[in-house]
Amino acid sequence: MHLDYLYKDPIPAPGDAPTNAKSLKIMGRRGKIPCLLLQPFGEGPHPTVLICHGYPGFEQHLDLAQALRRVGFCTATFHYSGSWGADGDFSFSNCLEDASTVLHALAELGPEYRIDPNQLYIMGHSMGGFVATHLLAKEDLLRGGAIVTPFDVGRLWVNRSADDVSGENLTYILNFGFDWLRGTSAKSFAQELAEQGEAFCLEPLAPLLAKKPTLLVGATYDVDLPPDLHREPLRSAITACGGDLFRYGELPCDHDFTSHRIALSEMIARFLVELVEG
Repeated sequence: MHLDYLYKDPIPAPGDAPTNAKSLKIMGRRGKIPCLLLQPFGEGPHPTVLICHGYPGFEQHLDLAQALRRVGFCTATFHYSGSWGADGDFSFSNCLEDASTVLHALAELGPEYRIDPNQLYIMGHSMGGFVATHLLAKEDLLRGGAIVTPFDVGRLWVNRSADDVSGENLTYILNFGFDWLRGTSAKSFAQELAEQGEAFCLEPLAPLLAKKPTLLVGATYDVDLPPDLHREPLRSAITACGGDLFRYGELPCDHDFTSHRIALSEMIARFLVELVEG
């Protein structure tokens, strides 16, 4: 690991395998899942971070992927079913399945792609934070991860009748993606949430998250996902489970960390490097 390369281009030693970018077409249950794998210099195998973008996916965190690559990680970014050229239709359950499919594919690609299947981590932002929370809690392949301003779609759905703010926030967010995602509509989301909304809630995952190294990152001025509806219930639930594996960090910025990209990269990189190096 090379934290000193977080802010500058690495200088490999003579004979080191070069950095590289590989386009992967991972096959899921609904067809192809486009994935970009960034490799650091050196033969490896390298610890690898799966990065899950949000809804609908304008902010893909490629700057973070490149920063972590410079530090010494392989990084993988991908698109969910029904988004940005991926086959199939978009749904929250499909997002969870797609991320799991990519994670297991990375483990299988292994050293041939310089990936260490025993050092797999995850980072997710917004709806990607929803995805990362579920995978981190449930996937034994993952050794730890960072959850950044997570979208608790399940909590909004469950509370929508008793809490007008939750209902309004849910409607606001879902309406934002209709023009960019295939197979989505108010009717399709309502049907999915009626069937699985409670299972999507993040708080019940707290006991499992408390057993893995988990970094939760908040944005002080997040108006898209108000902290008291999304982040704070999860934070309180994990804290209540005790243990010393949980970390929390907060930056004074908006939901997308537009003014604190370097600070976000450094916070996540230092957390992950600490996990790798023990």
